[in-house]
Amino acid sequence: MGRTAAVASRRAGATLPPPTAYWKHAHRLAILLIAIIAVRLHEIVPQLAPLKPALSTAVVGLGFLMTRTRPEAIRSLLQSRTFLLVLAYFAWALIGVPFALWVGLAASTIIVFVPALFMLASILLCAPTLRTLGVLQAGFVGATAISAVALFAVGSGERLELGGSYDSNDTAALMALCLPFALGLVLHGRGRQRWIGLAASALLAAAVVGTGSRGGTLALLAGTFVFILGLRGGRKFGMLAAAAVGLVLLWNFASEDFRGKMTALARGEEDYNETEYTGRKQIWARAAVYIKAHPIMGVGIGNFPVAEGDFLAAQGKRGKWSATHNSYIQSSAELGLPGGLLFSALLLLAAFRSFPYWRMRGRGTLARLRHRPELLASIAAFGVSSFFLSHAYFFVFFALVGFVETATRALQAAESSGAPVMLPAQGRRHGGQPGPRRGFGPARLAPPA
Repeated sequence: MGRTAAVASRRAGATLPPPTAYWKHAHRLAILLIAIIAVRLHEIVPQLAPLKPALSTAVVGLGFLMTRTRPEAIRSLLQSRTFLLVLAYFAWALIGVPFALWVGLAASTIIVFVPALFMLASILLCAPTLRTLGVLQAGFVGATAISAVALFAVGSGERLELGGSYDSNDTAALMALCLPFALGLVLHGRGRQRWIGLAASALLAAAVVGTGSRGGTLALLAGTFVFILGLRGGRKFGMLAAAAVGLVLLWNFASEDFRGKMTALARGEEDYNETEYTGRKQIWARAAVYIKAHPIMGVGIGNFPVAEGDFLAAQGKRGKWSATHNSYIQSSAELGLPGGLLFSALLLLAAFRSFPYWRMRGRGTLARLRHRPELLASIAAFGVSSFFLSHAYFFVFFALVGFVETATRALQAAESSGAPVMLPAQGRRHGGQPGPRRGFGPARLAPPA
C-alpha cells in the first residue's frame, strides 16, 4: 500500500484489506439486516413477531458471514473506530445494569440492542468499494420506501403509525434521515435509478408529514437544507426550486392540526412543552437533577421513566412516567456523563468523516465521485431529530454510522488509487473507449498506472 492509501486508511480508522478478503455477497446480508433491524419491515406482518426476526436473523446472518470472511477483514472490523466506540457504548451500558434503578428493566433493554451491534458489524464487513456503497444506499432507500408505502396502506391513527416498535415520531425520524440518501440517488443516478430516487424522496417527505411529527419535520427540513447547501451552480438552484414546490404541496397535503402546530412553532407560541409538567422543558429540567444525582453510572439503560416515577413518589404524587424526548439528555441521564460523551462522540465522528464529501471540490470524475452531500445531510437530520426524540439507542442510528464509515472507506480507497471510474462494456463511447461513469450502481476501477 502506498503512502497516500495508508493515510486514507488511517483516516478511516483501519487498515483496509483488499476487496477479495470480504464475502462477495456480504452487502446483500447487510441490506437484509438493515431492512429488518433498522427499518423494521417485518413488523408490517405482526404474525412474524413470535419468530423474533430481528434477533434470529442477526445471529444466524452474522455467524454465516464470519465463516466466509477472511481473517484480515475481520481484523479490520476490530480496528474500526466506529465499531470500537459502539462496543464501548454498549459495554458501558452493560456495566451500569447492576446499578440501575430497576435492574430487570435495564437487563431486558440492553438485550434488545444486540441485533444492532450485529447489524453494524455486517455493514462494516462489506467490501469498501463503490459497488457496495451504491447497493447499500439503494437498499436502505428501497426498504424505507416500502415502509412508507405500508404506512399509508395499513397505518392507523390521526398521526399515521404502523403499531410496531416505532411510534409516529420514530417513523418520521427514519423517513427524514433516509430522505438525503434518496436525494443522493437523484444526484448520482441515471435514468430509472434517478426516477426511483425522485419517487422515494416524494414518498418519504409525504410520510413524515403523515405522521404529524414536528421533530421529524424539522429533521426533514434540516437534512434537505444541508443537502442543498452541499450542491453548487444550477443543481443547487434547481433543487431549491424543487424543494419549494414540494413544501407547498406537502403543506396542502398536511392535516389542519399539523399545520396549526407548525404555525405555532414558527411563531414561537408556547404550548404544553413549555408549560406543563409532562412537557419537554420541565422533563429536561428534571433530567438535570437525575444526572446530578447519578453522574457516572446514570439511572440505568431504559430507566429514565423509572426515575420519573420515583420523583413523583417522593412528592406523594401520581402521574405520567415520561421519556426524555432528547437523545443527548437520555444518554447522559441513563448512562451517566461517560455514556453521554460516547453517544456524542459517535455522532461527531460520523459528521467529521462526512464533511470532506459534502461540497464538490475541483472538477472531473474524481471530484464528482467524492461528492456525497447525503452523508452529512443525513447526520444533520438525525442530530436534529435527536434533540426532540429519545433515540440514544435508535437502531437506525447504528446503521447510519456504519454506512458513513463504509462510504468513507470506499471513497478514500477510490480516491487514493487515483484511478478513474470506468463504464461497463456496454457503456463505451464511440471508438470503443470507456467513458467516465456517473451512475450509482455497480462500478469498477481501472487499475493504477
